[in-house]
Amino acid sequence: MLTFLRDNAKSGFLKFILLGFLVLAGGGLVLMDVGNFFSGGGRSNADALVVGKDKVSMQNFSTMLGRALSRQGIDAETAYKLGMVDQMMNAEISNSLTRQAANDMGIVISDELMGRQISRLLEPSIANGMSKEDAFRRVLQMQGMTEQGFVQVLKQEMTNAILRNALTAATAYAPDQEIKDLYRFQHETRTIEGVFFPNDKITDYSEPSDELLMPFYQVATEKYAIPETRTFTVAVLSHDKIKDSIEITDEELRVIYDNEIDNFSVPEQRKLEQSVVDTQTAAIEIVEKMNAGSSSLKQAVTDVTGSADAYLGEESFQRDGLFEEIAETAFDVAKQGDVIGPFETPLGWHVLKLVEVSEPSVKPFADVKKILHQEVMQERLGNQMYEFANNIDTQIAEGTSLEDVAKALDLKVGTYGPLKEDGSTADAKEGLAGFDQDRAFLLETAFELLPSEIAPVMELSDGRFALVRVDSVKEKSYKPFEDVKDDLAKLWIQDQQHVLNKMKVQTALEQAIAGEKELNTLAKENGLSIKSFKGIKRLDKAPEGLSDTAKTKFFDLAENEFTVTSDAKGYFIGRAVNIKIPDAVNATTEDLENVKQIATRGTVDEFMLLFLENERAKRGVKINKAAIEQAFGANSEQQNF
Repeated sequence: MLTFLRDNAKSGFLKFILLGFLVLAGGGLVLMDVGNFFSGGGRSNADALVVGKDKVSMQNFSTMLGRALSRQGIDAETAYKLGMVDQMMNAEISNSLTRQAANDMGIVISDELMGRQISRLLEPSIANGMSKEDAFRRVLQMQGMTEQGFVQVLKQEMTNAILRNALTAATAYAPDQEIKDLYRFQHETRTIEGVFFPNDKITDYSEPSDELLMPFYQVATEKYAIPETRTFTVAVLSHDKIKDSIEITDEELRVIYDNEIDNFSVPEQRKLEQSVVDTQTAAIEIVEKMNAGSSSLKQAVTDVTGSADAYLGEESFQRDGLFEEIAETAFDVAKQGDVIGPFETPLGWHVLKLVEVSEPSVKPFADVKKILHQEVMQERLGNQMYEFANNIDTQIAEGTSLEDVAKALDLKVGTYGPLKEDGSTADAKEGLAGFDQDRAFLLETAFELLPSEIAPVMELSDGRFALVRVDSVKEKSYKPFEDVKDDLAKLWIQDQQHVLNKMKVQTALEQAIAGEKELNTLAKENGLSIKSFKGIKRLDKAPEGLSDTAKTKFFDLAENEFTVTSDAKGYFIGRAVNIKIPDAVNATTEDLENVKQIATRGTVDEFMLLFLENERAKRGVKINKAAIEQAFGANSEQQNF
């Protein structure tokens, strides 16, 4: 998950961690378990990916993708179309290959190193004002991770970073002479001067006749097509009327509660007060003060550290939400009121107090009745909606009109059109507002039906059902020749101007190359002026009046060598003059460093690509394309992230 966040930020591991903790303004960290993401919770399903020994289930992949997309406001199907699903999958593959290679090489991050790294990274953020508890609580809640899960992922990222840095260190090198040559190449300047010959200055063409234009009209008929338009009716069956007719009694809910009692069981829990400090000495002092009768853990922390920042308050935990060594003592040894610790974890030194022991229990019926009512309502509402939909299809098949069905069932009816196939009106305005994700499907349906035909009842993305009937169709037609011949004449003239101008420019170019005429002579003879673009650098954006393609062409010429470039408006005959190649001796350290980064980046990226391809061939990678397509493709059901 942190891998995906890092890749989305287009940043390296250390940059992500540093920026992440700056935002979190961390300090001491809080023990908690949100979502049971790393504890293996949830039902098993097919694997989305198998990378060597690693397997990523569809459930976990969907969860990771959903969390990432929810922050960007993108649904799964759109992400699939944009290639974002493939990008995340490739990122997971690369990360897994690197992690397995690191494990084979014996690269391990010790708890001690992990603790020092977290402490070092937290130091700059303490001054931001957020409490340590709130900072870490926020990151865990955002990612749906336990502390152990967070540390595990962080270790994996650090391991990968060590291997990647080791692999790329040797390739991130460019000789000094190469850097100087690249600097001179990038900072070379040229002045480009020339004459622009516009097409619209050509006047020696003949006006086209109708006989000449007719073949052009026949070839380009589609350009003058008037698209087919349709007017159609949409009748929508909403939940409201059906929902009001559904009655659910407490007796029914009680039977469901009794039959599913296991779902309402609450596992054994411990309410713990906790604190996390940086040193063992401070932790021992806190324990001693508590054992000596200190009024509270918070007061003991304040007395030892000088502030209450390391005190993290009370929280209830299940066994799998705690570090193993803490869980064993809290659940198997300690009694209510006991002080626990100190324990060392990668997060620091923990001192805790067992505040309350909660035995396994069952949530009372009164506490869950509202939730049960909602679940039963949704289930029955769905069944009733499908029954109504089937009934509507039956009535339509038997010849009942759409209007009669709509009146009997109080359907919401709207007429739309005439619309083009893209849903726009004749004046290019939106013609099917209010259907959001169903817009494309409704249009596709309307343009597949015959006139007066009614499509079978369809389910909309929000659970409503809809009927579509085509009321009228205006077939595709074409503008007559008389209406478009003036436009055809303009296009013909522009084409002739272009051809004649090209011939004229070719002659002028030959004269310039042969030295028969100077640029100022060519300009004067044609009533034009010389254009000059001074001091252009190779990597600069082309100045106004000169395209990037033309600029590049002039940088490939020898000094005073002529060439011609073109665009839709005309031709430019020019040459490069006043070529200046700077001496790298005068370059600043910053300039040379920028050049060095460009020179080494390509080599590093290529080396990492070769390494990953080699690991992929050695370990094997399998992608469940069918499951991915089914889950996220165009025909998938919408994922609820």
